[in-house]
Order: sequence, then structure tokens, then C-alpha cells
Amino acid sequence: MTVDALARQLRAEFPDGIDAPTLWDRCEAAGLDMADVDRAIDEQTYAAERAAQVTPSQLDPAALAVVDLTGIEAVRMRVKGTAFALHDNERARFGATEYLLVREPDNAHDLHAIAVYGHGRRVGYVAASRSAALAPLLDSLEGEAFRVGGAVIEGTIPRLWVDVPRVPALRAFARSR
Repeated sequence: MTVDALARQLRAEFPDGIDAPTLWDRCEAAGLDMADVDRAIDEQTYAAERAAQVTPSQLDPAALAVVDLTGIEAVRMRVKGTAFALHDNERARFGATEYLLVREPDNAHDLHAIAVYGHGRRVGYVAASRSAALAPLLDSLEGEAFRVGGAVIEGTIPRLWVDVPRVPALRAFARSR
């Protein structure tokens, strides 16, 4: 039996984790090094978690009430979390010069989360520090999504950038509506 095979078997048998004495006994019986098997278990667990995070999140822009924010002052920022939303070979396809910002108030990690969508697919998020200031303003607007500009910088791995409204400009825009 190989290290990877034993690691897969143990992960299936003990989905909540394996205790050290049991791991030791199983490795000894298979003639494998416990550290190697433990490392393989960690790698397989990480790969499974990552695969679960890369699950596409899609929306139909035509079905949403979209507020156009392209005309207000913005700052260009890197889209955060693209590695969890897209495979590297998908970045050029879903990166765009126009994105939709969609609030995720039920996000388990950040109550102020603002997802970034390109071509109907979530490509990442606005930085948490910026979304904390923007979220209440976006929530005050009557819209389900907010159109902004963006860019894709080509390279070995394309980098995605989004034009995030400046807080004073968005505040003035919200007051004017």
C-alpha cells in the first residue's frame, strides 16, 4: 500500500480526524512512515477544501436590479480571493472591463462582504477594509448589484482589478438618489 492510498483510506474511515495511536498502528502495519502518511492526509484534506471553495458561484445579471456606478470617482484595486473563486486558466475568461458588485450580508466570514462578478461568475471580493466602509452605502441604494469598471492585466496568470467607488463619491451619489 502506498502513502497516498493509506492517507485516502484513513480520511474516509476517520472523516473527523484520526488519533495518533491509531495512525501509528496503521502506519506500522502497512510498513509506512507515520510522518509521511500524516503529511499526505493534510495535503489531501487541503486539496479537498480548496476544490470545494473553487465551486462556481453564478448569477444572471439580466435578472437583477443593477445600479450603474461607473460614472462616480473610483480607485482601482486588486480583486481579492480570485484563487478561491477561479482556476488560473479561467481568469482571462471571467475577468472583465466591467464588473458587478453584489453584497453578501449573510457571508459567514464577513458581514460586509462585497462579491465581484465578471460575466455572471463570482471572481472574488472587494478587500474587507474597503467593503466595511462601502457596504452600508450600497445597502442604502435600491439595487441588487452595482456596475463598476475594471481591468484584466495579462501575464503568466492574469490579474483582475476592479474600480471600487471612493466612499465620499458613493456617499454623495447615495444622497442624490
